[in-house]
Amino acid sequence: MIEVKSKSRIRDKFILYFVVLSCLPVLLLGIVSLSAVSVSHRQSVNDLEYQVILEKSKNIKNFFDNIQSTLAIKVETLDAEALSKSNSLWQTSFAEALLKENTSFLEVSFADLQGKEIVKKSKTNKNPDLLYITKSLQFQKAIRGEATISSVHTKISGQAVTIMVPVFVEGGVHNVVIAEVDLSPINKLMKGTVLGSSGYILLLDESGTVVAGESIGSFAPGYNLSNWERVSRTLVIGGRYHSPVKNVPVVGSGMSISNINWSIFVEWPISDADNLINEIRNKILFAVFLSIIVVLLLAPIISSRLVYPIRLLEKTSREIEKGDFEQKVEIKTGDELQELGESFNRMAVGLKRLQELKNEFVFIAAHELRAPVTAIKGYLSLLLEGDAGELPKRVRDFISPVKQSNDRLVTLVSDLLDVARSEAGQLGISVVASDIKAQINSIIKEVQPLLMEKYIILTYEPEPDLPLVFVDETRFKEVIMNLVSNSIKYGSNNGWIKITHVVKNDIVETIVADNGRGISEEDQKHLFQKFFRADDVKKTPIQGTGLGLFITKELVEKMGGTITVKSSLGKGAAFTVAFRRG
Repeated sequence: MIEVKSKSRIRDKFILYFVVLSCLPVLLLGIVSLSAVSVSHRQSVNDLEYQVILEKSKNIKNFFDNIQSTLAIKVETLDAEALSKSNSLWQTSFAEALLKENTSFLEVSFADLQGKEIVKKSKTNKNPDLLYITKSLQFQKAIRGEATISSVHTKISGQAVTIMVPVFVEGGVHNVVIAEVDLSPINKLMKGTVLGSSGYILLLDESGTVVAGESIGSFAPGYNLSNWERVSRTLVIGGRYHSPVKNVPVVGSGMSISNINWSIFVEWPISDADNLINEIRNKILFAVFLSIIVVLLLAPIISSRLVYPIRLLEKTSREIEKGDFEQKVEIKTGDELQELGESFNRMAVGLKRLQELKNEFVFIAAHELRAPVTAIKGYLSLLLEGDAGELPKRVRDFISPVKQSNDRLVTLVSDLLDVARSEAGQLGISVVASDIKAQINSIIKEVQPLLMEKYIILTYEPEPDLPLVFVDETRFKEVIMNLVSNSIKYGSNNGWIKITHVVKNDIVETIVADNGRGISEEDQKHLFQKFFRADDVKKTPIQGTGLGLFITKELVEKMGGTITVKSSLGKGAAFTVAFRRG
């Protein structure tokens, strides 16, 4: 009998291959998707920040360009005739008009080329003081023909800047118009921009002072960030760093605004910026893990379906191995496995035919041998008993081994006939309620000479009220005789044999136990097979055919009973036969 050490090896390999081949693409796709989404998201965040910076830079630049162009256009429309009317009348008129025209103007004044303010109009002060601004670097640039913007300074109304525009008359600078500009429109413009739920914009002047943006802690308009190293390299798009503003990691971008030398920064906390990508990443991971779980759940089911025909072949081959050649495999896969199943069935038919021929040969041979070997046994017995006259000792010594060999041959022929009848279904069994105590006592009397030869003590003390048992009396006696004979044959000198009964509900067990050589666990697996003899027994002079226990098991099962064995090598054996009580 071939022992299958790993029943699920092919199935396990298929599951492994299926899982690897199914999960690997899913994992790779998930990794590629996560990477692509992450890169795409980062680029999208960078692009969004860049677009915000461009838009805000354009708005700020337009804000100042409009103011400068307004001042320049209004003044450049004057001519020499207007100037001749009054030294300050036209400046006063234009200052008042400019204050009304542009709500961002807090003050408008005109200064001559010596730096003295000639006219000044203010929204907050009816009589503002006229100042000398000769030493102002901004004024010096203005009288040289440059429009300039000052650094940010704080007014009562908030952040403001001073814009100076030269007044050109007939190609030369005649005066300088000075406008104090409120930056609250720019601050509103910055605060109105939303990046996610926590992104923000900071506008810094050339000195690093916060001009506009959200007030975040101490980082309000007026706070100086000149020590921040990113101020010195404003053209940075999509950097990831730890911002001092909110003290959190951010995605930040910065750019310098042309003409006014200011800087604009956009910062977006990474936790907020990556919120969407985190959701997408979680969904991708969920999809990947769900796919893997589905694969793991489907793999055993699919593999079981694919391996099922092989397992069916294995199961059927085990039945055929036991001698059941009626078994057939039904495989309907429409492929090579179905062809294999059909070949297997044809093989089973061939084996059945061979078995029938073998059984027929064994039966005929045993039947033909039985008569002559029985006759030989009879004549040898007559010779040894002296019926043909007293035999010389030398002749008796020659005949005795012949008789022993002939006795073994008679036993073998008888066993072969029983096996052949059993396998052919011709073994006569008649089960009736019987008193098995009488059968066992009869066996004990028959084996007394054998017990005495090896000084073995056999004890049998049945209960008086032992119930009747459904058995064939002749076959039951044959079964117990075989078990007792084996205990004597394989037992040691001065050993013991015990026959006991145990009644369990409707079952009566008969146990034949001894303290003989015992049977190994491995040999117990093959004990009831035809012609099996343990390896350690083959090395001894003990003779046997290997058919006794096979026939015993056949007889027990045909009487509707069971036979089991418990044994350890060197510690004896206990055979139990169980039948229904009568």
